[in-house]
Amino acid sequence: MLQLNASSSKWTAFFLLCLAVCSLLTPAVTVKHENFKTCDQSGFCKRNRAYADTALSTSSWSSPYTLEASSVKFDKGLLTGVVTKKIGDETVRLPLTVAFYESGTARVTIDEEKRQKGAIELRHNSKAKKERYNEAEKWAIVGGTALSKGAATSQGAEKGTTRVAYGPGSAFEAVIRHAPFGVDFKRDGETQVKFNAQGLLNVEHWRPKIDKPVPEKKEGEEEKRDGEETAAVEPNDATTEDEGTWWEESFGGNTDSKPRGPEAVALDISFPGYQHVYGLAEHAGPLSLKETRGGEGKYSEPYRMYNSDVFEYEMDSPMTLYGSIPFMQAQKKDSTVGVFWLNAAETWVDITKSSSSANPLSLGIGGTTTTNTHWISESGLLDVFLMLGPKPQDVVGAYSELTGYTQLPQQFAIAYHQCRWNYVTDEDVKDVDRKFDKHKIPYDVIWLDIEYTEGKKYFTWDPMTFANPLGMQKQLDEHERKLVAIIDPHIKNEGNYYVVDELKSKDLAVHNKDDNIYEGWCWPGSSYWIDCFSPKARDWWKGLFRYDRFQGSAKNTFIWNDMNEPSVFNGPETTMPKDNLHHGGWEHRDVHNVNGLTLVNATYDALLARDKDEDKHHVRPFVLTRSFYAGSQRMGAMWTGDNQAAWPHLEASIPMLLSMGISGFPFAGADVGGFFGNPSKELLTRWYQAGAFYPFFRGHAHIDTRRREPYLAGEPYTQIISQALRLRYSLLPAWYTAFHESHTSGAPILRPNYYVHPSDDKGFGLDDQFYVGSYGLLVKPVVREGQESQEIYLADREKYFDYFDFSSYAGPGMVSVQAPLDAIPLLMRGGHIIPRRDRPRRSSGLMRWDPFTLVVVLGSEGMAEGTLYLDDGASFDYEEGAFIHRRFRFDGATGLLMRVLKAMERVRVEKVIIVNAPELWKGKGEVEVNEEGTSASGKSSAVRKVGMEWFAGDGAKAAWAVVRDPGVGLGRGWRIGFAGRSSKHNEPDMPAVRKTRGSKKPKTAEPSQSCQSAKSTSSSGDSHGYLQDREVSLIEHWNDRIPTTDAARAITSPNDQDAVVQATEEPFHSGDDVLQRSTFDDLRRAESFGPGYHYPSDLLSVHFYLGLTGIMVLRILLAWAMLALIATAVHLGIGLVHASALETATLTQLVVANNDLWALLVNITKASILTQYLRIFRGPRTRALCFLLLATLLPAASWAVLGGTLLCSPVAKLWNPGVPGHCISAQRYWLSVACTDIALDLLVLLLPLPAITALHLPRRQKVSLILVFALGFLVCGVSIARLATVLLMSEDGEYVRSGIWAIIWSVIEANVGIICACLLALKPLVGRIWPSLLEEGSTGMPPKHSMRLPEVQNTGTPGDGWPSEGGSNVTTLVSPTTRTMGKSNSKGEMGLKRPSLALSLPVMREVEEGSAAAPAGMPLALACTSAMGC
Repeated sequence: MLQLNASSSKWTAFFLLCLAVCSLLTPAVTVKHENFKTCDQSGFCKRNRAYADTALSTSSWSSPYTLEASSVKFDKGLLTGVVTKKIGDETVRLPLTVAFYESGTARVTIDEEKRQKGAIELRHNSKAKKERYNEAEKWAIVGGTALSKGAATSQGAEKGTTRVAYGPGSAFEAVIRHAPFGVDFKRDGETQVKFNAQGLLNVEHWRPKIDKPVPEKKEGEEEKRDGEETAAVEPNDATTEDEGTWWEESFGGNTDSKPRGPEAVALDISFPGYQHVYGLAEHAGPLSLKETRGGEGKYSEPYRMYNSDVFEYEMDSPMTLYGSIPFMQAQKKDSTVGVFWLNAAETWVDITKSSSSANPLSLGIGGTTTTNTHWISESGLLDVFLMLGPKPQDVVGAYSELTGYTQLPQQFAIAYHQCRWNYVTDEDVKDVDRKFDKHKIPYDVIWLDIEYTEGKKYFTWDPMTFANPLGMQKQLDEHERKLVAIIDPHIKNEGNYYVVDELKSKDLAVHNKDDNIYEGWCWPGSSYWIDCFSPKARDWWKGLFRYDRFQGSAKNTFIWNDMNEPSVFNGPETTMPKDNLHHGGWEHRDVHNVNGLTLVNATYDALLARDKDEDKHHVRPFVLTRSFYAGSQRMGAMWTGDNQAAWPHLEASIPMLLSMGISGFPFAGADVGGFFGNPSKELLTRWYQAGAFYPFFRGHAHIDTRRREPYLAGEPYTQIISQALRLRYSLLPAWYTAFHESHTSGAPILRPNYYVHPSDDKGFGLDDQFYVGSYGLLVKPVVREGQESQEIYLADREKYFDYFDFSSYAGPGMVSVQAPLDAIPLLMRGGHIIPRRDRPRRSSGLMRWDPFTLVVVLGSEGMAEGTLYLDDGASFDYEEGAFIHRRFRFDGATGLLMRVLKAMERVRVEKVIIVNAPELWKGKGEVEVNEEGTSASGKSSAVRKVGMEWFAGDGAKAAWAVVRDPGVGLGRGWRIGFAGRSSKHNEPDMPAVRKTRGSKKPKTAEPSQSCQSAKSTSSSGDSHGYLQDREVSLIEHWNDRIPTTDAARAITSPNDQDAVVQATEEPFHSGDDVLQRSTFDDLRRAESFGPGYHYPSDLLSVHFYLGLTGIMVLRILLAWAMLALIATAVHLGIGLVHASALETATLTQLVVANNDLWALLVNITKASILTQYLRIFRGPRTRALCFLLLATLLPAASWAVLGGTLLCSPVAKLWNPGVPGHCISAQRYWLSVACTDIALDLLVLLLPLPAITALHLPRRQKVSLILVFALGFLVCGVSIARLATVLLMSEDGEYVRSGIWAIIWSVIEANVGIICACLLALKPLVGRIWPSLLEEGSTGMPPKHSMRLPEVQNTGTPGDGWPSEGGSNVTTLVSPTTRTMGKSNSKGEMGLKRPSLALSLPVMREVEEGSAAAPAGMPLALACTSAMGC
């Protein structure tokens, strides 16, 4: 029994332990498959799959569709005719349209004549429309449909066919077969795509329902037993259709009434010779789509497109998700084609592949693979667009021209977003905001999920938890941060809620099949859904977002549209019944996939203007959507929905985003960290490293998960995550340019291998690595646990370099890149120029005026090129020409040199970095810089010398060179020569600006055209290499608005001893009214941004100071009054004590004895001014020591003088018996104090002179210098006046009166000192207006000091964008062999080794005289951005 009890205790303990462990684990989540249909459960999919099975298994099968030859007509690019469908004795007429567009796109459309004419009967007295849905084009198509004038029919067509030649140079041809109907599309005589080659075309025509009599039971037949099913009747041929799901269909407790009967459309599309097909976004599977008819490694279900709220979706599945883009591309070597299936109803796509073996007699010709696809939609038209390429960009570009280019977002939208469900209060939001700053982690946007509302009623704020939303947003706006609030399409059905009251009274909601307002269930409970197909509903929706209606919203508030599939918790498949009715009588089945687009479209229009000012001058909206369709890219961003905190979901995010990019919707992202569950710290870190390369970069989490803000991860994870975030911010110029390229050409931002290398068939299946934009940045994030190296595939023979240490790699083939936890596998492809902004800031808005670093990666041929696009990052002024777009290419030509708006003069080139620099530059210590328009005549200035350093490569690492602070701004063109030029090669004066008017949509020139133009402009006598800045869109618009920043670019050639770097600008102008508004916005922000904000030089002018006057005067007066009251009270109190110790307490004795308190205030003020000068030369510890010495020793000297004079008063009385002793002591005191103050004043003025003489300041900064010295001279003048008063009056024996005047002067001096102290405390005025003197990181002094080793530090002082706090926060490291990060110790060493991310982020620090020189092999990215301006 004892043994049994002991055993029971052990088992009890064991089970309790298991229970405890299980309670700590987050339960695995998985999709509820029973909530979503399979093909067999979807009647029209099952019918058409069965139709295909019959057709493909019947050798004598012939499609019953024929084009009537007599009906064919062709006119001006449009072919029309009638396709007939023969079913028994019935003939169904199907109008056909084939359109040929100027863009080279062809379009095939088939309708149904009876439905088109309304000659059908609806069941159940339905009020649905009788026609097939024909308005998808209204929502999805915005351009590219101009009919081709050059398209023409061919005279020599074979009998039974019609041939149409079209496209560029008539290189495309459509061969239309009459019987059976089909279309073959050819390019250069070779068939690329076939329609109906397998005979699977099927248009389910209308027919009346005939109630068949139930057969009577014959005598002797047994009753059907319970549970026994009757055998299904199999059709004996394809024309014998299964009617079981024609008239109604049930699923999930809901019955679809189908008032129009069966109406599906289907078509097979074949791609002969193409093995890979991509697209059909959105699915959680590989980029190269799998076969769907079963077999090893294949799916058994078709790809489904039916926008659904798929809770906890699974990996590697063709199951439907939140959005649908029915666009497919096929790829083979050097050829890309695409099809776009324009249908908004539920759609399924089967994919199969067939291979033909190589003919042994055909030498060199291998087997081919043909991909066959079968498209099936429940209703609507059969409407297909075809693009024949031949390049991937040709296909994506043609599709984007049709459906619209991606939105050019505001700059903040491509930075980092912090979100969770939910930040619980406004104070919680503000606390998160402060902690990001405290840990020096940049972010731009914080998000609010549904809990911010009052009872989940949108357009309201919870009065208990978000009592002061405007105050919350004001704090965010201080650092140019934004707020995004969620607003879903479901409106809570509750009394006294003005939104639902208006929705019902104006009848703007979706209706049910009985034409009453549809009521469903969602987050608020009982809800109605706005019907954004209705113009009145859209107009009403827009009005709800006006600031005066959505109270608590502000100009930095933007919107998140979630649940817009729509998600209905109690609906079939968690969505709306298909027989619901929308505006115009269309059934929900017709418009389901486009429903989410209509909501985002209305929200986008609402955010264009929310008050009268914005009515006149629109701002770019930001809207995030979960549901989408073709065309949604025009309105905002999307994300991949409710993923999980698991490694497979991180891995799947990359092919999902690549698929979105090539489907025309590149502004896409995934929830960093996973929405469901709690990620491990390693997973969270790796996800941030991958997320830094998502176009839409947001961290998000479920309400039941633990908090996971980056600063909570703990070291070393927080620091690694911070470096990943800073890497994203440093590359924002490249990201923004990539977005602009996508906005103008449709090019994806994340580019798969096949897109960049369409000739490399070995890389067509790659979907775990990608290129960023046109910059040659090749990324392969680590997506598996414990992985510390990464195999990267290089498709060509070009050189690749590690982004952080410049290690060199060469292809083609796989290369291994080390990837410990603190490293991102990131390579730079040779031949590219990458713009960066390397100064770390709190947000992207604070980077507005920062200088640029240019990373020039020379390729195998010594060439490099790149582009940079900039505008104001917020408005639509770029559509009127208010932008700067520059192309740089290293070739032998000299480009045009342009100027820009004066406001841009102070945005400068901080560094020029050349990776793979030629060894010919070894030993070269300087370069020649020539800048346009700096001479008195306005012509090119004389050549000046600037220092350059060349560093040898180390083993596999490439050599590199750096030019620090070449002293060129963006206001003029400039040229940097890397070798001396003979007189015969002197360049002529730079040409004047060419002025043209801007167009509504500026186009970007092709690089090849630009290069050709550049070469044609080179003179025959000049064979030297240049960095060519080619004009992309040269526009000078006289009344454009807010000025924007631009970057000078610089590269070199390793094969040219006399390489020259040249950069020019395109003109940019600003209207005075908007500039003024922008200026005062900057002033307002500057008061709180502190050291993170830089003013442009043109603001350092008279109107700038006048703009600050009203703000500063009030603050100065308040501060002076408070200090004066406190000082006076203390002064009088101590005075009474001192007076009581004297023989007689006279007024003179009182003021004399306590003047030392005023001297104390004055001397502290002077000491603080003095240390501001000394900080230019000393580090933080030295400055602190100087301040302590000056603030304590100098006032102590005044106290010593006072005590000495008082103690010596009896002796002084013996010297002059006729003078009262206290007057003699007062006189000695006044004289000593006056002399001491004058000496200190002179010290304040004289000590900074060496620094002032060394400063090379522009004219406007000299104004700031004069203002600083004016304060010093004023204080000194007061001290001299006091001394003169004492001396003059003492000669007449007016000791008491002279003492009173001395005290008056002292009080004046003290108040001046107090004002100085107030000014010093107001960083925006002193620390920002006078950056050349009081700001660390000023660019006024030349780079004549070398760098300290082994790291470059960011001291947290003005200029780094972060609040000054204790400790030295290291943000950039310089050693390429030992990468480190974290907090530095007292020796300047780092604790954690090899954090690769830090190397890309040069920052600010003081550089002291005599520090060690930079080591060979030190990365150029870490060259120098010191306070001395290097």
